[in-house]
Amino acid sequence: MTRARWLALLSVASGAFGINYEVLFYRLITSSFGDMLHVQAAILATFLTGIALGSRLSGRLRRFLWLIEMSVGVAAALIGWALEALDRSPWLATIGHRPLATVLLCSALVALPAILVGLSVPIFSDMLATLRGPATGTASFRWIYALYNLGAVASVLVVEYWAVRDLGHRATLHLVAAGNITVGLCLLLFFRIGRADAGRPPASGEPAGDSALRFPSAAVFLIGIGSSLFQLIFVRACFEVMEPKREVFALTLALVLLGFPLGTWLGRRLRLAGAIHLATIAIGLAFLVFSWLPSVYDAGLRLLAEAGASGVGRTLWAVLFLLILGLVPFTCFGAVLPIVLRPFSSEAWTVGRAMFWAGSGNAVGFLLYVLVANRLLAEAGQLLLAIALLQAGAVAGEGWRRFAHDRLGGVLALAAVAALALGFSAERYFLHHFPMREYQLDPEVARNGSLWLRVARWGGDNAGIILFRDMEGRKGKRLFYRGRTSLDASIDGAIAPTEVISGVIPALAAPRLERACVLGIGTGITAGTVARLFERTEAVEINAAVIELLPEFSAENFDLHRNPNARVVLDDARTFLLGKEGVYDLVVNSVSEPTIETAAKVFTTEFFLRAKRSLRPGGVFATWIGLKMNDAAVEAVVGSLRRSFRHASAVFLAQGYLMLLCSDVPVRIGALDRLRLPPAMEKELLRLPADGRDLEEYLHSLVLTHDFFSMVPDRGLHNSDDRPAGEYLAGDPSIPRTFHRFVVERAELLRFDAVRGRALSEDELSRRCLRYTAEPLIEACHSVVRPSVEQVRAFLDLPSLWQRPLNSYSTEELHRWRERLSLLAEVAPTDEEGRKAWAALTVELATRLPLDAALQAEAAAALGADPGRSAEAERYRYRALVLDSAFRRFQPVPAPDATR
Repeated sequence: MTRARWLALLSVASGAFGINYEVLFYRLITSSFGDMLHVQAAILATFLTGIALGSRLSGRLRRFLWLIEMSVGVAAALIGWALEALDRSPWLATIGHRPLATVLLCSALVALPAILVGLSVPIFSDMLATLRGPATGTASFRWIYALYNLGAVASVLVVEYWAVRDLGHRATLHLVAAGNITVGLCLLLFFRIGRADAGRPPASGEPAGDSALRFPSAAVFLIGIGSSLFQLIFVRACFEVMEPKREVFALTLALVLLGFPLGTWLGRRLRLAGAIHLATIAIGLAFLVFSWLPSVYDAGLRLLAEAGASGVGRTLWAVLFLLILGLVPFTCFGAVLPIVLRPFSSEAWTVGRAMFWAGSGNAVGFLLYVLVANRLLAEAGQLLLAIALLQAGAVAGEGWRRFAHDRLGGVLALAAVAALALGFSAERYFLHHFPMREYQLDPEVARNGSLWLRVARWGGDNAGIILFRDMEGRKGKRLFYRGRTSLDASIDGAIAPTEVISGVIPALAAPRLERACVLGIGTGITAGTVARLFERTEAVEINAAVIELLPEFSAENFDLHRNPNARVVLDDARTFLLGKEGVYDLVVNSVSEPTIETAAKVFTTEFFLRAKRSLRPGGVFATWIGLKMNDAAVEAVVGSLRRSFRHASAVFLAQGYLMLLCSDVPVRIGALDRLRLPPAMEKELLRLPADGRDLEEYLHSLVLTHDFFSMVPDRGLHNSDDRPAGEYLAGDPSIPRTFHRFVVERAELLRFDAVRGRALSEDELSRRCLRYTAEPLIEACHSVVRPSVEQVRAFLDLPSLWQRPLNSYSTEELHRWRERLSLLAEVAPTDEEGRKAWAALTVELATRLPLDAALQAEAAAALGADPGRSAEAERYRYRALVLDSAFRRFQPVPAPDATR
């Protein structure tokens, strides 16, 4: 293999290692300083600017590529160790609460590695041109440009789907740093350039052959701004369709990088105006139909789920979706530099200047988007601004006459822009996950026939309010965020009960009602509830757009924004709790599950320990936990809580959510009269118990257990900042979700009977309990094929079964009856009428099974042990015993050893 080919392979390795610093630094720094806009802007803008400056300096440092590559690795390793030491230092709290100091420190950490990474492509291009000879023109640059970015594409996916999950962020950073050092050693040993090879540039600072040509700096700069704007719009759109997860960002970043090698090929066949026109047409068409694409994407996921597809199938579907939406625009952007540099050489001075203007444009485009465009312009306006900048860059690069010569491309591009401006539906864009078929427009409140009332934008985020009327004619109000709707804030004036309960029950468990903190505001109902019950409350929200909308929910959140006892804070929860040791009686985390990147950071062991330190003696940390996560993700979150607190009680909020009350002392729910409920809040709570039942009794019935940790297996899995296992495991469809079904059914077992309006009797409780212990047999009913339901009834002798007392069956009779029931796997109806009858039989079996002998014996022994208790107290105790027995029998599927 020739030296030129070995050098090309080293450029692939350099690209594979260099691009990952942006991602890894971002994750490590935001774990320390939070995900606030000024932190994100400091990291990304500095990295983009640093790459641009490095590219500009490359002509002066082309002899020292070996030292540059080694320096990148050493600097990255030192930064990783520095961040690790800073996390343990008291200086973190001092810096974290000062935005200017945070911005300066983040920029200082990122600047040097970014500048060094920016030096690589121009110098590699220059070295390859030296080896191949000057007659190759820009061919050397095209090869390096394509190979460097191909290495980056592969490494982004390897790091996301393997390294970070199995090794952790810090170990991955050190592995990447070692890779850069290895590349530097290879360059030192085999490709070191002497002074004679390097030569001296002319006084003008550029190669003699290039000095006579006018370099289109303005064109590259403007196109860099426009492409950066589109990239940010594209990433946010993908987050809103596929959820804001790390995997989605990795796939979109890989797509952006893939555009560079593909653009190298396209750049040999198109002029600059043709590439920009093609990008404009693709952008217009993609976002014209974007409003309907999410439904297509969701339909594909449903088909994959029905087919039992693995996580690989879901990932491939996401890749296909991204390719359809963004491959053409990003390929056209990747073609810009090869087109612009076509008349020039591959020397570092020229390539570095081109990459400097492109990188500078990217940095300006990022700041333009987060500081101005997303704040002042709607989505269609942002897209039109990006297209205008791209077209202006093409005009600056080719001149108006040559630009206007491409009439067909111009006409098609203009048509695409017009279609985008006239056909883009903001309503469908924001509400593509809203169940439109189940609701209709509310003509009394909708503006201009629109379903949504108001949209707020800030930084890179947006939020809004939907006013709707459901199919029963009830008016509702709902918050949406990043294209997805949250729980209803109200229906026909009734405030969402789960949000109120998640503020009231933690207050009942708090040792004092003096000072509280709520992390995550949303509609503000939970924070507003807590603020009305405590003397002083801090409500923390990371999204300024959500805070802007708080007055719109004043009727639901008990006027949170006007409450003198409440302080609304725009901050990251992790940063806000820094240095607040022993401050609060109650901390409520209202984020429900670690399925997205920003939310995952408040479900780690490090964060839970920080929250624990913020509590006063006996204080309570309350956190939501989503039951829709799979068993391994639940174990990871509970494992982190178990490492942070000694005790946890579980409160059932809704079909998909629990609230865990955690403390170092046993948690006890106090009397309701200690809260002094405001009349408006008491009115909302009194809606909850059916038929006027006692409110305090109802609230206590929602507590499933005071020993939650003993009910979830401890297999060593937990969620950490370095290895966020819960975030990655939560999206794995191959891991079962038995915990969700288990908790919901046990909660249904213990809660009040909403139909009858009274507590469950022991007979009713026993029927429900056996419904779950015999569930595998019941589920077998759904796979049966023949004969008829009537024959099955006769075979099982169901009429006599229902006539006998529930507790009169011997062990032998139960065993024989279950043997008969197991034979149901061999029979079932085939026609539609038969299937309906079979479903009715399944329900009957599920609600009439006799009481399990072991559970019956446990409960009977416990009831007889304390005959002095009242009948009502014994009824509650009996239910608790049944629940504890059921939990002890539950064994979720073991989590995988690795967090893949």
